[in-house]
Amino acid sequence: MSKDKSKELFDKGITCRGKGFNCFDCKDKQICVEYENTNIDVKKKPPLGLMPNDIWKLKRLQEIKSAMGRYTGEDMEIPKEWIDEYIYLSRDLVK
Repeated sequence: MSKDKSKELFDKGITCRGKGFNCFDCKDKQICVEYENTNIDVKKKPPLGLMPNDIWKLKRLQEIKSAMGRYTGEDMEIPKEWIDEYIYLSRDLVK
């Protein structure tokens, strides 16, 4: 491992494993030889994935309730599709 790479990893808080998990006893703030022998794979976090389906359904159910409330507040007829979806999601989440 090059000294530049060692310093870069040290600056990120990744240090040697010679004496412990985060050993700061490395001379001149460089990663010791023990680090090279640990086979640690430095990975970055994966990108944000999908919202879990149950959470998405709960949020959708809340959106339908809110929309129904707004329509009711304006004395407007609630679309049948909203009622059907509300019933479907309610039953699906109870399972």
